[in-house]
Amino acid sequence: MTFKEAIKPKFCLPFASATTTRNGAAIDCRGYLGCAFVLHHGVNAAAATGSIKVQGSSDNSTWEDLDVTAVPMGAIATDIAVVWDILRPRHRFLRVVVARTNSESATQGVLAYLYRASNEPVPPSYGVDPQVVQAHAPEAA
Repeated sequence: MTFKEAIKPKFCLPFASATTTRNGAAIDCRGYLGCAFVLHHGVNAAAATGSIKVQGSSDNSTWEDLDVTAVPMGAIATDIAVVWDILRPRHRFLRVVVARTNSESATQGVLAYLYRASNEPVPPSYGVDPQVVQAHAPEAA
């Protein structure tokens, strides 16, 4: 099975610059062994403060912080990437939250990858989810 057939990518938090708290889309983990969130945090010289964290919910309504490392925001000189891999989540729904404590702008984006589905291969849902394009490198001569 290929990577493309084994995962279901989801947009969690569109890549954007903002000055207020942003709640990512709820990711329904039912039927999957885990969910990996990939954060891309852009350069932030303006010293926005706050943190980026993962939350869980059993009902997609009441949210609680998970016991995983939060990423502190501050002056960031280069782009960074952070991966949270939530294996066997105890909540059905997960999301990423960018919690700001001041109004300085910062840019982030988050993709979620659901993996190890109960039923594989995972069917694509183009138009809603990111598209995974599979290509093969040519063999060496």
